[in-house]
Amino acid sequence: MRIQPLLLVLAVSCTAIPDWPITDMSLDEAAAAAKADDRLLLIAFTASWDDHSRKLENDVWPDKAVRTWIVSHAVAIELDVHQDRELYDQLGVRGWPMLIFQRNGVELDRRVDIVDATSFLAWAEGVLAGRTASQRHDEEVRDLVARGKAFNLWFYASRLMQERAFDEATRVLVEAWTLARDDRIAGAEFTQRPVLGHMTELMELHPPARAAFERLLADVELRTFATDPPRSEGLREWIDLCDMLGKEVRVLTWLGQAADENGLLYGSFFTATADEEVFRIRFIVLDFLIDQRRFDDAARLYEDPIRYAQFLSMVGRLGRVVATIAYGWADDSSYLSRIPESVSENRRREVARIHAVTLAAGRVDEAGRVADLLLADDEKGLGRVALVESSLDLEAAPPHEANRWLDEAEELGADVRKIRRRLASLPVSLAN
Repeated sequence: MRIQPLLLVLAVSCTAIPDWPITDMSLDEAAAAAKADDRLLLIAFTASWDDHSRKLENDVWPDKAVRTWIVSHAVAIELDVHQDRELYDQLGVRGWPMLIFQRNGVELDRRVDIVDATSFLAWAEGVLAGRTASQRHDEEVRDLVARGKAFNLWFYASRLMQERAFDEATRVLVEAWTLARDDRIAGAEFTQRPVLGHMTELMELHPPARAAFERLLADVELRTFATDPPRSEGLREWIDLCDMLGKEVRVLTWLGQAADENGLLYGSFFTATADEEVFRIRFIVLDFLIDQRRFDDAARLYEDPIRYAQFLSMVGRLGRVVATIAYGWADDSSYLSRIPESVSENRRREVARIHAVTLAAGRVDEAGRVADLLLADDEKGLGRVALVESSLDLEAAPPHEANRWLDEAEELGADVRKIRRRLASLPVSLAN
């Protein structure tokens, strides 16, 4: 039976409260002592160099209320995450400071976010009262979902994964994915990409999570292809999930059905009736094909790489003029003053990518004419750098002119040291 607060005060008043609540016992000794006294076992995994571990040392363990609680209800030991690596792995610790409560060898709960006395006591009281980890997770999830913030859920899922609450982490990540979609539509900066990273990691740690993510994929697929053409943002979701789950063949199958005999999606872009949504779909599919190293298909999707690059160059120049006029009054230290150059950089990178993809597809003459578009007004050498860098980013063979372009870029004042190092480190098969 749990001691009531008044009785607890009377009991501990007759017992000297130690200055330090952590014992020097081994894990086996502490477990035996806790069992003999019908107390909890508290295991703290810490790292001497870690700031949060230092908060335990400086703010939590010295607190009188914490010392009182521990001496009354638990036997506490501290283990070093490096020196006690075997126990660290045995108990599945994935972060620190990790606090674990056990009773008679059975784990009751674990936390990695305890850095102050108040949160420790609230948590410890809950464990003592039999409040399970799943109950706590449910309450916190409801609170986070009520706030409607995908970032909160993503951060919380990370903590659940550290605590090995994998089923809960699976459920939270599915909810985070949905909220991130809503947040993105509302213009928020947080995207689904970080959620995707956690999903990938979780499937490695907890294979049953795959089934939940496949159900999510099925739901996204129904939403996405309810219309034809599909919604571009839904298509991006669907492709990302297919890629994560190793189902790229589904995307390729859809492409084979949706594209015409020339490899184009939903008609030519170079028409008066070209749909902006189709343009976005094409960019999404291009990213996928390039990631899959299907350069022939990607080059066909450009339809006419030279004309496509000319269009982007025209849009980029127009955007720079508009941005220069709109933000010309901005102070030099303001980010607004850098927008015109940012417009130019985006145009350079995209045209350079068209060159790299077309070259990798073996369409050398067209690639050369695309490169000429960048070289024509490359006063600072940045276009030459972008041409070389794009091929390296694709992990494709660099253009034969790479070294000459970098020499010219350096003469024009561009810093080419980093790109030269990348070029020099290429495997022989690519360098030649």
